[in-house]
Amino acid sequence: MIVEYTQENALFGTDFVTQQSIDFIAANRDIPFFLFVGYYSPHSPYKWADRHHEQFRANSSLPVPPPYRPPNFLEDDMNDKPEYLQKFSEITAEDADIAYKQILRSLLSVDDGIASILNALDKTGLARNTIIIFMTDNSIAVGNHGLWLSKNCPYEECIRTPFIVYAPGMFSARTDPRIVANIDLAPTVLDLAGAVVPASVDGMSLLPLLSESNAPWRESILIEHWTTEEGIGARIPEFFAVRTSEWKYVEYSSGETELYDLKNDPFELNNLAGDPQYRALMETLKIELAALKAQ
Repeated sequence: MIVEYTQENALFGTDFVTQQSIDFIAANRDIPFFLFVGYYSPHSPYKWADRHHEQFRANSSLPVPPPYRPPNFLEDDMNDKPEYLQKFSEITAEDADIAYKQILRSLLSVDDGIASILNALDKTGLARNTIIIFMTDNSIAVGNHGLWLSKNCPYEECIRTPFIVYAPGMFSARTDPRIVANIDLAPTVLDLAGAVVPASVDGMSLLPLLSESNAPWRESILIEHWTTEEGIGARIPEFFAVRTSEWKYVEYSSGETELYDLKNDPFELNNLAGDPQYRALMETLKIELAALKAQ
């Protein structure tokens, strides 16, 4: 749906999406509906609502967050990393701090929007009869391994995203460490709605995982990147990777490889691909990666 409105009565983009969602809920409260709310924020170029302009600044009402400094922030020793990482322009901690605050400031309108949508469901009496799935399409590196606002990398900062399912009265509240992906969204929604999930659909319905804590589940997932025409994605070689609960193995089109022990090295500081003692494991992961690519 395309909606035109004049600058005089224009809402901030995130607020507009929120209002359209609330109107949709009100108009369809008496029939089953599916509503997909896709916020652009927080995404570069980072914009925020006027009401949030002073937030996360020195004199704001919200406390200024501590500097983002994970162990792989502006990683010092990059000798075991792929060549492309060593060619990125240097960024400063100040650059990262500014961007991090801009991201958080942009995110505040999303927080407001979700709260407003939940309130609309409550007011219409649908709060206990609506399944809500919250997720993002990607995460982002803000100085991790020296990467600058990148979502195209194989590292955890790029590929790990929030995934929350709220289904009142259907499942017990818990967190689950097993591997799920955005390709699981479509079959999950179809399954929850009682529809048939076509065999050709990628991904797996999360219903067994949500219903049974010991349900059998996948052991690995495919991660892939194709070089883009412009932007940071154009500077990262094509790669395919396999991630398990404990390991990540990456193959680049440049011929370079990476292997990380995610259990003991969660920030992926030590590339084990050149270590002979992991040769057998790498061969096993290569076979698993080839099988995932063939699916």
